[in-house]
Amino acid sequence: MTEQKSRAQLKKAFDKSLELLDEPSKRTLLFYLDREYGISFAEHESPRIEEIEAALRSILGRGAHIITEEFHKNLERQNARSSARRPIANRQGKSLA
Repeated sequence: MTEQKSRAQLKKAFDKSLELLDEPSKRTLLFYLDREYGISFAEHESPRIEEIEAALRSILGRGAHIITEEFHKNLERQNARSSARRPIANRQGKSLA
């Protein structure tokens, strides 16, 4: 998987996880993650999952568990979709007759 695609999938999974929050809370959290922890998806290099989770725990305490669990579920869904779309190399239709 390319770095850009990986970053896009990570961002999409994280954004989907933040849907648990209302829009003002989501914007505030994203601003704080960027300003205080340097976590942003706009840069060339995406943050590691562990960095995101540690920052969420630091900000939200035990409440971060709800978002991190949703984040992992969304990452699993992204990976499952990505795997399902992968073409099978050199696949040719063959007759069983």
